[in-house]
Amino acid sequence: MALPAAQHIEVRTTGSDTNGGGFNPSNVNFPTDLTATSANTASPVVSSPSYTFGAGDVGAYLFIKSGTNLIPGWYLIVSVSAGSATLNAAVGAVVLYLNGTTDSINTTAGCATVASPTAGTFGVDYSQQNAAEITYTDLVIGATTTQFTSVANPVSKALTGNTIQITGGTGFTVGFYEVVSTTGTTATCDRSLGTAASTGGTGAIGGALATFGKAVGTMVASNTIWAKSGAYTTAAQLAPVAGAAGAPSVIRGYGTIRTDKVQTTTLTATASFTAVFSNVANTIIRDMTIDGGGSGKAARGVSTAGTQNWYDNLIIQNCTAIGINLNSNSTTVSNSRVTGTLTGGTAGINLTATGSANRVIGCRVDANAVPGIVSSQGNIVVGNLVYGNTGATSDGIQLGSITPVWGNIVYGNGRDGIRLATSTAGDGVPIFGNVIVNNSGVGLNSTVTVYGGSMLFCDYNAFFNNTGGARTSMPIGPHDVTLTGDPFVNAAGGNFAPNATAGAGAALKAAGWPGVYPGGATQGYVDIGVQHQDAGGAAGMLYVPSLDGV
Repeated sequence: MALPAAQHIEVRTTGSDTNGGGFNPSNVNFPTDLTATSANTASPVVSSPSYTFGAGDVGAYLFIKSGTNLIPGWYLIVSVSAGSATLNAAVGAVVLYLNGTTDSINTTAGCATVASPTAGTFGVDYSQQNAAEITYTDLVIGATTTQFTSVANPVSKALTGNTIQITGGTGFTVGFYEVVSTTGTTATCDRSLGTAASTGGTGAIGGALATFGKAVGTMVASNTIWAKSGAYTTAAQLAPVAGAAGAPSVIRGYGTIRTDKVQTTTLTATASFTAVFSNVANTIIRDMTIDGGGSGKAARGVSTAGTQNWYDNLIIQNCTAIGINLNSNSTTVSNSRVTGTLTGGTAGINLTATGSANRVIGCRVDANAVPGIVSSQGNIVVGNLVYGNTGATSDGIQLGSITPVWGNIVYGNGRDGIRLATSTAGDGVPIFGNVIVNNSGVGLNSTVTVYGGSMLFCDYNAFFNNTGGARTSMPIGPHDVTLTGDPFVNAAGGNFAPNATAGAGAALKAAGWPGVYPGGATQGYVDIGVQHQDAGGAAGMLYVPSLDGV
């Protein structure tokens, strides 16, 4: 056996790398006798016939796995009285556990839909706190080497699902172990702890780890690492263990509660190496800032060579060569910012010649001293803001092979807005719905003879004030728009929504693809570039066609 694939690992700047750090919500041996009163309020009171909650549980999280009328999730234990625990179940205070996933926060108060549920399956997660729950100096390995006991800190049911880190002791094997079950005052772990009957073992259960290096070194395939808001550093490249298809490995930052989707967890490189994160396949990295450290430090923020990865809601900054490098297949970069890539590098986001079917969607790629996005083959670049990338060869979007490019704002870059750099770059490629403004070179430029040029779908693009003209060696689309003024609300302030000026922003509205559908009975009203908001309008969802067939 080994640590479970479903294990969650907590990292905090206030933690310690000698803590236990982990909890397994998929454990099958949790107690099943949780009861509650006032369960459908913001302050439920829970108890268990088989476990007496104590003062040491305050600050830990009650994990409700399942139960009739109960709402699975993590609930902070705020107080304990007479063996019962009072929880914080207010709106916005609970991370829900739905169908084995952790990606939403509660919108209704309570830990149940009724006042007094019974027979809940539960655990106590001690990993989401700064200090260890228990520090051992007298561990004893049983005759069965997967088992341990302690006289000073007798085992209880609440340890089930938590991780113990063994740090020393003659006959003990240092490492991380899951407490998979308990019987009386004996704990059974996922594998052998060392030599039978060894005594004087040291270790800890509960408490967060302190560094990304320790957490990544601890993880196994399909684990989830949570890193609470704070400033972290790494002096070496980190290589998360690849997940499995349908069960990715995950690294996520958070602010005050898991899944709150902020970027206040910052990891900064302090030495020179290839990439802060270098991973293989089936990995998700979300909700954090990755800082290359600037000159002489990390060349790349994230670099991957595998398949089925997802990088979302990231800020990647201050890398020496490339912000995100995708030498991969079927990887998505979404809702992220790449900025501050230094002179002499390749691109803010680089989709390499050996990768394909990758997607860059809804990103901001700005203020790099290199081209914004470079794509070599079979990828999609949709709905991005690519602007202010400086330097004599810094195109906004540079294409080396077939890449559909749709709905991007390409503004104020050092050379061309969109540049086709090889003879196959335009072979059957849709380049449409882009707003291309104020670039120092040509708006839409092909530097070579486009192979299969008759297949090039280049239409519904809008142009203004590109120094080298709107286009070179590229066809004029019948629905292209030549603007007479700056079309944006406030480009200098980063607001690229269309303004209401005639011939400028107003000319982008309802002028995009698709317009009139075949047959003429249906008319589309999509804007070119960023969609405007009508009075009373709410946020919508960008429609992204599957142009690459994946």
